[in-house]
Amino acid sequence: MARILTLIILGIFLLGVSLYPEVSPAVPESKNSGSLKRGIEELQLGKTLEDIQEALKKSPYFNYRGPRDLSFLPLRSEPVIDTEGMRYIQRGIFQFQEGRLVTIVLYLNPRYLDYPALFRHLTSRYGSPQYLDPKSCFWEDAHTRVALEKPLTVKFVERNILAPREKGKASLPPSPEELGREAFLELF
Repeated sequence: MARILTLIILGIFLLGVSLYPEVSPAVPESKNSGSLKRGIEELQLGKTLEDIQEALKKSPYFNYRGPRDLSFLPLRSEPVIDTEGMRYIQRGIFQFQEGRLVTIVLYLNPRYLDYPALFRHLTSRYGSPQYLDPKSCFWEDAHTRVALEKPLTVKFVERNILAPREKGKASLPPSPEELGREAFLELF
């Protein structure tokens, strides 16, 4: 009798294990299997200006017009490409530093995409964001930060190159709006 009772209990236990696999409710599974993407298509952080220009010419998501979309930052000779997008992307800005692409800013088209759908996609790919507030969130690893901002902007930022500017380097003076805002804030 004890042997039959032991077999029944063992059978119920094995049935329970096969029907209910182990789930860890306390720790959500992170989908971040490796490093973050560093851009889209051939448009990747770390590439040279020439590589990015060639990739933009081939991309079906941009209406790159060549040198007309290339400009330089004030007070520095660092190039910036500001180009019109097509369909899913309204506009793309590509900033270079020391000859390499360090920032990609993509303004997405709200007619085809929305913030919640993009947030769900990035969360399923990379897991929970490291930072989250009502207007933005980001994921980062040792080399890259991928940020999603409202209304619908995605940024890829090279973390290793963008260091704070040294003292004494030239920078733009504050605009009249910034000065007025600071003066207003001092009232409180």
